[in-house]
Amino acid sequence: MSGDEFDYSYGQKKVWRRWCWNRVCEKVGPHRKDKTVLYLAGPDDSDRNEALRRGFKNSNIIAIDLSSENILRVRQGGGLGVCEDLYNILLVWPHDSPIDVLIADFCQGLSDCAGQLIHALFNCPAIHNKTILWVNMLRGRDPKSNEDRAKWSKTLSSQSLSKNPKHRGELWFWIMYGELIQRLSGQYGKEFVKRWHENNLNPMLNHSQPLFTSYRSMSNQFFDTIIYRNPIFLDASSGDRNQYKNYPELCTAKHKVAALRALRTMAGGRRHATI
Repeated sequence: MSGDEFDYSYGQKKVWRRWCWNRVCEKVGPHRKDKTVLYLAGPDDSDRNEALRRGFKNSNIIAIDLSSENILRVRQGGGLGVCEDLYNILLVWPHDSPIDVLIADFCQGLSDCAGQLIHALFNCPAIHNKTILWVNMLRGRDPKSNEDRAKWSKTLSSQSLSKNPKHRGELWFWIMYGELIQRLSGQYGKEFVKRWHENNLNPMLNHSQPLFTSYRSMSNQFFDTIIYRNPIFLDASSGDRNQYKNYPELCTAKHKVAALRALRTMAGGRRHATI
């Protein structure tokens, strides 16, 4: 480990994960028992134990994964999980059940999944302006990022927050900011957005307090991590909460989330029922 870079080939995988969890806990604060965590489980379900060690409640640590085998492993280990796409889950997650920590550990670069997550942040009212986001992605093998890297190259070179113009976590952050600017421009016009940018960029960064790290895998690939407090706030009382009801895949996801909520409120019971 050197500075904010971790090298898996020297056995630092656990060190990197614990460093990230320590940063998450610093941002969440000491009262973690009632905080809800959503995370991508993966084959090892490593984040659940780290969360439990730090005072998060097991019934509030929710695994999401497209692999039924990974979710089965979570349930067999006493955890709760949903076999579904994270994007679908976020779009239908109930507004009255705030998501306090969201961990998206992608095994790929800036691809469709990363773009969908940005869209979900703007459309999930359970994501609030104190939600802690932890996004991890591969650096490289993402030709879809070429246009975005060119667009933000000046910012990443001259005003880089991570001090690394190749850092995919920071690039993802600025793409998210660009989406915010675009939405404001469409709603209020370019002149408003220009003044908004001048007056609000620094306060937004002070609120987000983004932290960055990177690690090198045993296959010599670099992964970039960003951990920050969400600067976007969506009014949960606005909009049509049933706007996705005509999409079958989202209806399925909504039923799975409803079943999950029922399990979370059970005192004991059949925790491993199919979701």
